[in-house]
Amino acid sequence: MSEGKSSNFSHAFLPGLILGLIIGGVCGAMLPDLLSGSKLPAPTGEHTGTSSRDESQDEQGPSEQEIIDAAIREAEAQGENAEEQAEDLLDDAKEKVDDMMSDG
Repeated sequence: MSEGKSSNFSHAFLPGLILGLIIGGVCGAMLPDLLSGSKLPAPTGEHTGTSSRDESQDEQGPSEQEIIDAAIREAEAQGENAEEQAEDLLDDAKEKVDDMMSDG
């Protein structure tokens, strides 16, 4: 009879333990970031009605949109360079094939 109880115990306990460890690991990895709140700085003071920029914003560096635009320009430039290199390779290959055909 003790084998029946330990068998039932292992059938229920081990899957529950494994499932609990998996859920605990996922929650432990995700919940602290979700519960920490916004990473944006809290607004200070009241709105004064002026539209002048803060000097601190200028010191922070480029905005997200400027970074995205720069990345797009860089990707386009790399694409153009790759296209030119591919065309050069094809031209060289064509010349080599033409030379081989004229020699034969």
